[in-house]
Amino acid sequence: MSKKIKRDDFIATIGYDGETAIASKTEVTALRGKTFEQILAAGNYRYAAACALYDENETEKQQLIDAYNNATGAHYSIDKIEKLFGISIQGAKKVLYL
Repeated sequence: MSKKIKRDDFIATIGYDGETAIASKTEVTALRGKTFEQILAAGNYRYAAACALYDENETEKQQLIDAYNNATGAHYSIDKIEKLFGISIQGAKKVLYL
């Protein structure tokens, strides 16, 4: 992933307009500085998925899928994370906060 925007901004991104990430200012503030483990422990699977994808961390991706499948009874595989949580890895160059 081309890391043009900050991790906290990526985690809170709700969509894109061209090369601009649209992020929730409230969520950026709430998630600032939180680790993957803290976010996952809180049950925020979508944000935890964004963390794992941004960091390109395979161990975190597997932990997320295991926790999600265990909590929901689902049987998702690690390669479905982006689609499952509606996360798009794009090379955004700036952020618009809502």
